[in-house]
Amino acid sequence: MGDQQDVVYGTGNGRELRADIFTAKGEHDQRTAVLQLHGGRWRYGSRKMLAEHARRLSNLGFTCIPTEYRLLNEAPWPAPLHDVKAAIRWARANADRLGVEPDRIVIQGCSAGAYLALMAAGTNSRAEWEGQGGHAGVSSAVNAIVSIYPVTLFKKDWEGCYEGDAPVAAPDDYLPASLLLEDRLTEENIGAISPYTYVTPDFPPTALWHGGADAYVPTSNSIRMYETLAKAGVFVDLHIVAGVAHAFDFAPSQLETVQQASALFFRRAVSEPGEIKAEAARAGESLRANAAAFNLPR
Repeated sequence: MGDQQDVVYGTGNGRELRADIFTAKGEHDQRTAVLQLHGGRWRYGSRKMLAEHARRLSNLGFTCIPTEYRLLNEAPWPAPLHDVKAAIRWARANADRLGVEPDRIVIQGCSAGAYLALMAAGTNSRAEWEGQGGHAGVSSAVNAIVSIYPVTLFKKDWEGCYEGDAPVAAPDDYLPASLLLEDRLTEENIGAISPYTYVTPDFPPTALWHGGADAYVPTSNSIRMYETLAKAGVFVDLHIVAGVAHAFDFAPSQLETVQQASALFFRRAVSEPGEIKAEAARAGESLRANAAAFNLPR
């Protein structure tokens, strides 16, 4: 199957929801589908923003699927998460058509999309988050995620989030829950939108990326998430890129770095875990052998 545009994966609000497909290229097909989710505070943006992300990662052997989800000016929360779940189910149901394995469905998201990736990963088997977008009965389990500058910390209101008319990060690093919930700001609802609520030892392998100079989503959002996942014993990586701001991965040099590292993470966690572990073991044995040959401390 070649690359395809505007493929229908499900429905929402009585209309078709679409995704683009960039088939795996390069020397080795990892038989892994990567749903890619754009940012935009859940109110703007398009899957088309991620075309270059998809091209870079597909060239490394992954089938990349930039995926539409309903924005909040069309449908209220949790419609975006319902759509992501529908896309996961569609990808798993169409694994043969896509040329991937059904247990190799992963997500890469940035900003608002990075948050949706965390929520999709954490809410597996929770019927209240599934929605009715299509392929009911198919698992929406996520096998791994790469979450790039995600929002993870929420507070109730907007206090401290503006300087005049300009939006800034809250001084306590929390963003207002009203971004998602509007006026439904009960403690129960705020807890339900927090990815921390869903962290268990069974949370899927996760890689977190953040710019060290991010003024929109403070770096602490990824650091705190990493600490929580690590404490639970989850397979988790954290990358803080010094001196770069929000959306740093759209710069060509940074994009190449992020996608090379994402490819390696997905191989370690899902596509080739045994091969990558064996390769590391061989490297360690070689180093120890060289140390012995030169009578070096080991």
